[in-house]
Amino acid sequence: MNSKRRTKSLLTNLALLAGSLTVSFLLLEQGYRVFLFGWDSWSISQVNSLHGIGVSGMLRASEHKELVYELQPNLDTHFKLTPFVTNSQGLRDQEYSLSKPPNTYRIAMVGDSFTLPSGVAIEEAFHTRLEDRLNRESAGQRFEILNFGVGGYSLRQYVGVIEEKCSLYEPDLILIGYCARNDHKHPVWQYKRKWVKKPVEAAFFDSFAWLGLQQARVTKGHRHPPDLAITRKLGRKHKKYLNEYLDKLVRYSEAQAIPIAVVLLDVYWYEVPFLERRLQEIGFGYLNASLSFRGRDARDYILFPLDTHPNSAANAIFAEEIYTFLIERFEIGLDGGQATSP
Repeated sequence: MNSKRRTKSLLTNLALLAGSLTVSFLLLEQGYRVFLFGWDSWSISQVNSLHGIGVSGMLRASEHKELVYELQPNLDTHFKLTPFVTNSQGLRDQEYSLSKPPNTYRIAMVGDSFTLPSGVAIEEAFHTRLEDRLNRESAGQRFEILNFGVGGYSLRQYVGVIEEKCSLYEPDLILIGYCARNDHKHPVWQYKRKWVKKPVEAAFFDSFAWLGLQQARVTKGHRHPPDLAITRKLGRKHKKYLNEYLDKLVRYSEAQAIPIAVVLLDVYWYEVPFLERRLQEIGFGYLNASLSFRGRDARDYILFPLDTHPNSAANAIFAEEIYTFLIERFEIGLDGGQATSP
């Protein structure tokens, strides 16, 4: 009899312990979510928007072989806690006519998630801020900056976008948002099989506290000093890949008489000597916007600790740097000057 009571008491205590641990974990999880996302942490739909773009349901297979996939047109949803809308052509931008209006200078902005930009409201994106400022300060000429950014795109896809989509809109200048973290890598695997849309993942059921602990363990003692550049040294394979697609861009630029420039976007200070040297040799404009973050704490310019995409404050700095770059390199400015040839 005593043995049965002891067993029952033990099971009761274990159940209480398990319940206490579960409640404690749930409180820890929700507390960390509030720290990361504020009031949005209480919204299931908002938290579910914190997935990667590949499992967001916002993509579709592209009819253009080199693009592989693209954003769906006419989206009206949320992505990484921010409203996300695409136009009838699948651009995260307003509607633009294919034919360029009179007295209009068009810039096509091509890139990946930093150009999209992920987790930043479109009115706070660097290309929107830049377009607004150019129009506000121009002397009569109108400026349009068309956003062709798609999360996960590579240099090869940038070239495909320029050839297949940008040309339709008669751009006067093409800006490529270069990501030093991965744009030197050739995603050959994407072209070996047919792209298939992945099921949408519900991020609400992820443990952000566990992800935070994992990140803390990985990055412990490895925070990069803000006054030291991350020098990206490229191997032979990466150099060959960059040369191949930079040569394609040169041929396109010369054939279409459209200047091209590259802007390195990041909140960490990157240096890519090979890229800079090659762009100088082929005559493309180059702006390393990551230099603006030298000596700054990158944690102030990312979406949140688990997502290092540039935030709104970083986009404001990008817009300022690119504005100056356009005036100085391409003579675009208050007098409505035209871009010079590459």
